[in-house]
Amino acid sequence: MTDRARFIAHAEPELRALIAALPLVPGAHILAAGAPDPRLSTWLLEHLTHGGRVVSVGGRMAIAEEPPPDPGADRSLVAELRALPFPPATFDLVWLLRTRDWLPTPLLVARSLAASLRPGGCLTATSTNLVPSMIFAWDEELERALRRAWREYRRDADRFRTGGSASPRRLVGLLREIPLDAVKVHTIPIDRIAPLAPATEAYLLETVFRGRWGHRLRPYLSRTHWDVLRRLTDPASPDYALTRPDFHLIETLTVVTGTVIA
Repeated sequence: MTDRARFIAHAEPELRALIAALPLVPGAHILAAGAPDPRLSTWLLEHLTHGGRVVSVGGRMAIAEEPPPDPGADRSLVAELRALPFPPATFDLVWLLRTRDWLPTPLLVARSLAASLRPGGCLTATSTNLVPSMIFAWDEELERALRRAWREYRRDADRFRTGGSASPRRLVGLLREIPLDAVKVHTIPIDRIAPLAPATEAYLLETVFRGRWGHRLRPYLSRTHWDVLRRLTDPASPDYALTRPDFHLIETLTVVTGTVIA
């Protein structure tokens, strides 16, 4: 399972609530941009009426699948987001999950996505990176050290990327630069407490502890902080954080929307 798939499984209640609140008109055509996941398409289809449909695209070029026989079914494609294989003004809504898919040319991608919208159509982008992405119920000093280490790691990892405007913190500026009208922001918390659901435990262990942190952060932490982190994130350790009765996770999901001027 990919990191994205684990996140979607972990955040299913919040993502379903966001989808239910989307401004969908009868018969809406939706573009789900970013690496597609069949669950997102299914949840979107649940809220469509009068022949609406969902088309999913990723960020790399590939041959499109044949259209399914059911006109309301999802059609999964993988396309270059900067040169979408659709005529302009095709969709009523573009929904993008996790904005790092825009790298390394966020403005070009944003304009390409906006050009695919009909007048009055809505571009909705979500990110988990606009505010500190995670707060755990563990030592506050370790929390600060982890945030600092993650920032330093991302700085070094992004050093060779182009297009510094790709930071998710620039989402509002990007949507206004296109330009889109009526730009709005909404942030919701993702709260989880012990005992954790299997999907959340898998997301935290595999995607966060082993994938996002793991040995990536070791050069950026003191020996003391690294030893503490290793004990807290090792399932074989008696100090394993995810089995602590006081474990509490707070994560945020920010949604930025804008509409094409009619």
